[in-house]
Amino acid sequence: MPSRYYCYIAGVLLLFALFAITGTTLSKIITNLDTLSAQLQAESSLQDASNFASSDPVLLINRTQSAISDWMMYSTLLICILLMLFSIPFTLQHYKTFSEIRRANIRLNNQAATLRATHKTIDNMLEDIIHEKKQAARTSEINARLAAIINSAEDAIFSLNMAGFITTANEAAIRIFGENCEGKLFLNLFPPPVAPKLKALLATTAEQNSGSTIDINVEKKKQRIDLSLTISPIHSENQEIIGFSVIAKDVSDTKLEEERFRLAVEAAPNAMIMINSQGNIVLINSEAEAMFGYSREELFGKPIHQLVPASLRPLHNLYVQNYLEAPDRRKMGYESNDLQGQRKDGELFPIEVGLTPITVDKETYIISSIVDISERLQQQRALKNLNVELRRKNQEMEQFIYAVSHDLKAPLVTIAGFANRLKSAADFAQKENHIHKLDRIIANVRSMESLLQDLLHLSRIIKRDLAKTWVDTNATLRNVLDSLEGDIKKKNAQIEIDGALPRIYAQESLLFQCLQNIISNALKYSKPDVAPVVKIFAAYEPGHSGVRICDNGIGIAEQHQERIFNVFERLNPEAGEGSGVGLSIVKTIIEKHSGRLSVESAVGHGTTFTILFPDMK
Repeated sequence: MPSRYYCYIAGVLLLFALFAITGTTLSKIITNLDTLSAQLQAESSLQDASNFASSDPVLLINRTQSAISDWMMYSTLLICILLMLFSIPFTLQHYKTFSEIRRANIRLNNQAATLRATHKTIDNMLEDIIHEKKQAARTSEINARLAAIINSAEDAIFSLNMAGFITTANEAAIRIFGENCEGKLFLNLFPPPVAPKLKALLATTAEQNSGSTIDINVEKKKQRIDLSLTISPIHSENQEIIGFSVIAKDVSDTKLEEERFRLAVEAAPNAMIMINSQGNIVLINSEAEAMFGYSREELFGKPIHQLVPASLRPLHNLYVQNYLEAPDRRKMGYESNDLQGQRKDGELFPIEVGLTPITVDKETYIISSIVDISERLQQQRALKNLNVELRRKNQEMEQFIYAVSHDLKAPLVTIAGFANRLKSAADFAQKENHIHKLDRIIANVRSMESLLQDLLHLSRIIKRDLAKTWVDTNATLRNVLDSLEGDIKKKNAQIEIDGALPRIYAQESLLFQCLQNIISNALKYSKPDVAPVVKIFAAYEPGHSGVRICDNGIGIAEQHQERIFNVFERLNPEAGEGSGVGLSIVKTIIEKHSGRLSVESAVGHGTTFTILFPDMK
């Protein structure tokens, strides 16, 4: 602000101060005059108006007050005029200044608006920059992750330019090919016979703009490596092909597993055929070739129904379709002989098939194990005929045994009767040798009667049907021991029963016969001058329950252990009496129950018999 304005302001303030001082002084004078005028008026009231010369002092005071008032009014007006005169240029100047301030304010507002717009633009630019930086950071992070994933991949991954040179390669590529591949021609990584195929494949990929796969093998460090190459085009933003990506997967282990699987299928004793989900043959072994008369080349890729009779193919196709919807392990043709295969020459033959589904790379395959059962059916028919013949022979033998036993029994009774009469006759010469011979005749007759009785019993066992029930083996054993009480006391034998015996589903009378014959033999064939000890235990095997009987007798040589179950077989006839039919009866009873009979023995160390009966299903 110019200095004259300060002078103006100072002059105005000075005049205002003088006026204020003057006004204050004059105000005091007027107040004093008022007081004086009041006193004079009071005095005049005490005197006559005639005595008072005149009212000039009061008049003079009034005039003085009026003059002072006028002066104050005019001086105030003058000061106001002066103040106005002083304030006009100041006001004009300030108005001009205010105008300039308003114009400057408008200009600043315009500049502020421009700055705000600029600031907004800068903010937007900053946001764009920050977004771009975030995108760049995210892209960089994604690229880093992709690079980490690519480098950690087990497959070799390459990127090629259009000329076929490698621009990038991951660590697996270095591990598989044994060298840094970047910057090298991709085709040079492979042997000469393979390079032309790869070159043609790259050209085909570029022309067709689609990926392709090829299986090759290379040799690195004298080791063969099987590779599966997948080549795909790389596109720019304009969808133009700017290069290729190549993934080389080491399938050596897969190939090895496939080779092992193929060899396993090839070595299988049965015909093996594998089909895919479309029902086409993808694998066949030599046994299948020989069985159906086709070569691998004739069957590979062909539908499986080619090996089925023509009349059954529509039904077979429907069956295959239903089976593939819910595949499981299954057998076919085991319960019937209706399943047939057809050879190349049209010959039909019966077969059995086992189906096994497997899944490889999310695709389902079916392995069929096929058996030609023609020979088996022939054997079954021959066995059936043989069984019929054997049943007929058994019936004849049973009838013969019964007839012989019955017919021989009467003469034996007659012989025994006459021998007893001769022995007791009064006129018979009582010579010692004659009595001995008659005793021998009577003893042999009794032995023959016992033998015939055992044969009849064996014949009845073979002929009659079983009447099975749940048998309390403990009670049956007590009955057996009661029946052998005399022999047990005579031999001073010790019978030890270790624990409770199982309940057995069998015919009780036949179980009694088995236990009686085995325990009787244990008492009969004991060691001289050694008290027999017979131990009886429970015996179990999956699906079977029974009894195990151990003794401390003379034992049986291993080479004779099968003979003891033959009819009339007696290994030690001098050891005790018997017909040689007892163990044959035991074997027949066990076989009739579809059970199991075993013997364990050694000479001089006793014998253990185990009889097992099947549990009721």
